[in-house]
Amino acid sequence: MRKLKILYMMHVHWSWIKQRPHFIAEYLTENYDVTVCFDKSYRYAEQDICDNGYDLKFKELFVLPFKRIAIIANINKWLLARQLSCVLTDYDIVWVTHPDLYDVIKNSLSHEITVVYDCMDDALEFPLAVNNPSLRRYIESCEGELIARCNILIASSLHLKEKLLSRYSIDKAVHVLNNAINIYDNQIYDESKIPRKLIYTLSNNKSKIILYLGTISSWLDLDVIMESVKRYTGITYILIGPVDVVIPQHERIVYIPPVEHKYIFTIMDRADALLMPFLINELVLSVNPVKLYEYIYSLKPSIICKYEETEKFIDYVHLYTSREEYYDLVEQLLAGKLTLKMHQDKYLEFALRNTWNERASDIFNILNLHFAS
Repeated sequence: MRKLKILYMMHVHWSWIKQRPHFIAEYLTENYDVTVCFDKSYRYAEQDICDNGYDLKFKELFVLPFKRIAIIANINKWLLARQLSCVLTDYDIVWVTHPDLYDVIKNSLSHEITVVYDCMDDALEFPLAVNNPSLRRYIESCEGELIARCNILIASSLHLKEKLLSRYSIDKAVHVLNNAINIYDNQIYDESKIPRKLIYTLSNNKSKIILYLGTISSWLDLDVIMESVKRYTGITYILIGPVDVVIPQHERIVYIPPVEHKYIFTIMDRADALLMPFLINELVLSVNPVKLYEYIYSLKPSIICKYEETEKFIDYVHLYTSREEYYDLVEQLLAGKLTLKMHQDKYLEFALRNTWNERASDIFNILNLHFAS
């Protein structure tokens, strides 16, 4: 029996930092024939789409650069619709990771194609949409149409599910599928793959290293980082990830561009504490953070902002709600008193219960139930 074919539509380039859509696409190959498609990037070279050990196919769709310019955005929409209309009939399942992707396929979808919408973030609450009312209305319209058409609806957090239920008239099940961790079989520390600036900072710094891994954007509390580094001379921050805001300039705030995902656990092992200092807003409230699963597996004490989704990790991480609580945790770190909250075996057990392999089993069950009905 042939494997069902999935067209997996990603809203980011495959060479973007590895996150939820990458992992799900990889694990889907266990049971399905998966083709990942995404817009052409003028930032990444073609060779950046490397062989990752999974039986994935890739389809890079041609678009013009400068796609935020309105006229180019409209041309690109037409280009994408033309390219996809030629191939959609080849697939049994179309997997959509962002509402505006639906707009370029909706007129070419037959009723026989199963549509899966994996709502991984609240798309309406990103700064670009919040600051542009017409764009926000467009995304909301696309999401409403996508939810009405999709056969399977998945949300990455309970809060996100509740937002979708309150925003749209939904008469179908919403499956909550939290994020997870990918545990690599072979964790090799290869210094040639790590930026020299990072190696130097980790090896030659006498202060306590506080590490943040992830996108550096408007939802990151850079003020508390700057204030604390002035307040405590014994700490150094390392921020690793793509950036779209101005990072405060300080000799003990070190920025490193994204590194290959398989090396993050080795890097975390060299830190004294791990950090997630988000500003709590509507976007963040819907986030079930991938990095917390990774932080817990690292067996390093973690300093994490408190909200509903992070309270689920309270047995494993140190939560704060105010600047003073944050400073208290930093002082505990400096005093050598910021430790794991229970035996490390419990941390590893938690990680093993929350792997992407486990999430893939849940996805297969959801898909099997759909096709059996």
